[in-house]
Amino acid sequence: MGILLAKFCLLTAGLQLIYRFTCQKSTSFYLNRWLLLAGMQLAFVLPCIPLEYETSVAVPLTSPIVPLLQTNEGTTIPTIETATRNIPWLTIAYITGIVVLLSIRLIDVIKICHYIRRGNIVTFPDYILVETDVKAPFSFGRYILLPQAMDKSSREAILLHEQTHVSQCHYLDLWICEVFCLLQWFNPFAWQYKHSLMQNHEYLADEVASQKIGQDKYRQ
Repeated sequence: MGILLAKFCLLTAGLQLIYRFTCQKSTSFYLNRWLLLAGMQLAFVLPCIPLEYETSVAVPLTSPIVPLLQTNEGTTIPTIETATRNIPWLTIAYITGIVVLLSIRLIDVIKICHYIRRGNIVTFPDYILVETDVKAPFSFGRYILLPQAMDKSSREAILLHEQTHVSQCHYLDLWICEVFCLLQWFNPFAWQYKHSLMQNHEYLADEVASQKIGQDKYRQ
């Protein structure tokens, strides 16, 4: 397991560096999106492919030698030092990190659900608009959440921007990327990879929205 995780992290680091120095400044945002998604799939799959095949040889099983402590009653127990060495501290730390991040994500989802329940909901064929007491607009799945007191002059541009996120299913990319980062939460390159993906989503949404309402009006 440890070797697979190490390969996973190294591949992620390599892919992020390759993207940063070759594609990040490119304006081919659609291509960049699929390259980033393909990179995640490679990072998931390649560590599972064995590069070497070894011939296994049957070896008689032997009991592990464990230091024992003699008691007054004549029975023996493992020493505390041996028991402490056998505790998988790294595994415990790894699982703890996953549990903490899952808890944070669950709290975020609960908060979004509260915003949706408190808001004014209007259902459209391609998305669900929710005007609620959020501070900034964002999308969650097919839901687009807008502040209730939003300036009408910027509402059209922001709504088109968020509609692009929904119509192009950017949320699916992010859900995959959440798992990608969760499995290697300690790897800074994984979080940089997620940032690159989200940044590319913003470029895609800006590109579509500006084409629909015009560059000058969108920049305002």
